[in-house]
Amino acid sequence: MADAAACDEVVQVYRTASGPVAALRGIDTTFARGTVTVVVGPSGAGKSTLLRLLACLEGPAAGEVWIGGEPTAHLSPTARRRFAAHRVGYVFQQPRKNLLDYLTSTEHVHLAASMRSRRRHTSRKTVATTSSAAARSPVRRTA
Repeated sequence: MADAAACDEVVQVYRTASGPVAALRGIDTTFARGTVTVVVGPSGAGKSTLLRLLACLEGPAAGEVWIGGEPTAHLSPTARRRFAAHRVGYVFQQPRKNLLDYLTSTEHVHLAASMRSRRRHTSRKTVATTSSAAARSPVRRTA
C-alpha cells in the first residue's frame, strides 16, 4: 500500500518584487498512512508551503508530490482542485475561521464527505475510518 503522501526532490519558489524566494529546496519525505505527522520549524522554514503542496492547493516548481501513490505535480490548477476535492482533507491554520464550533470533529468529517456528494453509507464509512485512524495514530515529528 502506498504512503498517504510523499515528496521527491520538491522545490517551491515564489516570485517577489525583490526577486525569487526559494521556500522549499529539494524536500524528500514520506507520510505513512494511519499516522499523525507534526511539521515544526521556525518562521519562514516552509511549513505552510509544504502543507499547501500536500493539500494540492498549489503545484511545486520542481520535483514530485505524491498523494496516495498518485503523482500530482503535472496537474493543472483545475485538475489539482478536482483531485483534492476527492482525495484530500485540509484544515487551515486558523481553525476558528474554518470549523463550526457547534459540530464535533466526527460531524465535521461527515459534513465534508456529504458535501462531496457521496452516498450516505460511504460518508459514514469515511467518518468511521478517519475518526478511528486519527484517534489511534502515533504522532510522528518531521522537521
